[in-house]
Amino acid sequence: MATCQVPSLRQRQGYYETTVNQIAEAAEVLPSTFFRYFPTKQDVVFQSDAEAQLSETFRNVPADLGPVQAVFQGPLRAMASTAGQDGVRQQVLLCLSVPELRAVLFDKVTQLMNEIAELIATRVGRRPDDFDIRVLSAAAQDVWYSVLFDWAENPSVDLEPAMMRAADQLERGLPL
Repeated sequence: MATCQVPSLRQRQGYYETTVNQIAEAAEVLPSTFFRYFPTKQDVVFQSDAEAQLSETFRNVPADLGPVQAVFQGPLRAMASTAGQDGVRQQVLLCLSVPELRAVLFDKVTQLMNEIAELIATRVGRRPDDFDIRVLSAAAQDVWYSVLFDWAENPSVDLEPAMMRAADQLERGLPL
């Protein structure tokens, strides 16, 4: 299903004003086909190959990097290979501005925290339900999103250096 025109449609009209029929038309499919791919309009916003590639890119991060650096590098690599920064920025800004999308984002963040805990646990040879693994994965994810949101709202921020600086800060115990 082609969705390349959908983001521009949302940008022109706004999220609430863009209908499923308009999205289907822009993607050159019938509305019934749309619903085979996306249960709701909200799911279009979160459709991303980056999430699907997270596990693979995380595993391909060099073994000499610590778990926090790997958590930060994995999503950055997945994002870089699947979406341009402008598209990611628009998606983040949209999620931050639409209450329904913020709610879906929170659910996705919870799912992602569990996946990150599993990836870190595998990398360091521990169980995903280990308290320290859960705390580290939650902290890393929260710091990652904090930088991502700052970057989305402030185009002068260079995403990758900001992410790696935050990862380094977290690995050092967040000293001030």
